[in-house]
Amino acid sequence: MSRTVLITGATGTVSTALMNALEGADVRLRALVRDKSRADGPREQGAEVFVGDLDDPRSLPPAFEGVQDVWLLTPNSPRAPENNMNAVWAARQAGVERIVRLSAVGAAHDAPNRSGRLHALSDRETERCGMRWTILRPLWFMQNLLNEAGDIAATGSFSLNMASARLSMIDVRDIAACAARVLLDDPDRHHGRTYTLTGPRSLTFDEVAGQLGLALGRPVTYLPVSDDAKRRALLGYGVPRWIVDMVEEYAQAYVSGWGTSPPTRSPTFSAARRATSPTSPATTPPRSPRPTVADPRLGDGVSGPSRSRFREGIECSCASVHTSAHVQSAHLPACRHTCRNRLLRRPRHLGSGRVDAGEGCRAVHLHR
Repeated sequence: MSRTVLITGATGTVSTALMNALEGADVRLRALVRDKSRADGPREQGAEVFVGDLDDPRSLPPAFEGVQDVWLLTPNSPRAPENNMNAVWAARQAGVERIVRLSAVGAAHDAPNRSGRLHALSDRETERCGMRWTILRPLWFMQNLLNEAGDIAATGSFSLNMASARLSMIDVRDIAACAARVLLDDPDRHHGRTYTLTGPRSLTFDEVAGQLGLALGRPVTYLPVSDDAKRRALLGYGVPRWIVDMVEEYAQAYVSGWGTSPPTRSPTFSAARRATSPTSPATTPPRSPRPTVADPRLGDGVSGPSRSRFREGIECSCASVHTSAHVQSAHLPACRHTCRNRLLRRPRHLGSGRVDAGEGCRAVHLHR
């Protein structure tokens, strides 16, 4: 029987990509929008649209009634924990079975940025909500580079206060593909798990500029600027001061080395770690898979169809999830690790044939 999935933040970048990823799946899509005038987009994607505001808990019950799964995405604002609380309460009252929540990389009570600390509050509430839950913590979105498209078109350069920071940035479409996989799997499979989502390798913005130049067929230059210079530019564009402060804090954290692939031994950053809250199905964290993406070429992150798809995978003894399009990244080193765990689903490794338990795996993936 088809499940009903409520998409919050339905007109945003990630949720729009998620609805695209769920196209053709055996689910009934429902979208929550704040503004009725913006309902056409989700409706064209096949969603039943409800108007409601996470700021106003009284507006939410109709959208949550009869829903089995909630994709929970809250806006970046000081009220984010309140928004999460309102959605979780509405879900509980409506008898929702599962919440899949979009958090942020490094969310923790001692995170070096306010967004990470606010996300930690909402993550903890979600973990103790009494429903099945999964939390996704992606790193820096490749689509953020589109904010620099105007400067690149006009001057062949872009400016960020990132110095020589390295980031394992990820395409939003890959985040959406991971979320879709979780929502389409049995609710118990990913219950109690927190997945950190990154790209396949860390890049400096000089390397990003080089990849953009290759995609565009002309040189592109990265110009590091100070925090004050970037702040003035963003405020000049009318970006709210709270958002400007948040972006600056993230930049400072990334410059300090915080934005590379997350440390593997830190509980904050561990991929797919099972929580020990009373609602978790286990009390001891097992070895668990980390969703990964395959194609690091920023041309794919800026335009054109997504090359990396998170589909059926198998759990591997190296704690990765092997996905169907890894081998499209032929310029990355191939993994020869032997898959020892039982076959969960038949993967479609393009060009590498069928992979069975105990057989050598030629997929490209990240190790813990």
